[in-house]
Amino acid sequence: MRDKSGSSKVVKHAEPYVRTNAQVKFSVERMGYEAQLMQKIPDVLLQGVKVLVPHIFKYDSENSVLIMADAGEKTLKAAYGDPNVDVSALGESIGKWLRELHRSTLDLDIG
Repeated sequence: MRDKSGSSKVVKHAEPYVRTNAQVKFSVERMGYEAQLMQKIPDVLLQGVKVLVPHIFKYDSENSVLIMADAGEKTLKAAYGDPNVDVSALGESIGKWLRELHRSTLDLDIG
């Protein structure tokens, strides 16, 4: 969606089941965990880490709706197919980021 200024935002809504199979129950609490983590991750990222986490504008827990910044059109999957992307370096960077994220959040209380 676009706001009045023309900025693109992403609106996510959680249903109590898996999108591809409504028979499989999936708690809407997952959206709350996602919102909490996305708000806390920037505080624990190390200097020089080239990972951007979209800004959370609002989380409505009653309706399981999350409004966040649009991170752009290029997905990680698309980057792998881009001949201008050094996939090996990208993979190494993601691995280092995940390692440091894990180390820096071992004692993080997410509620």
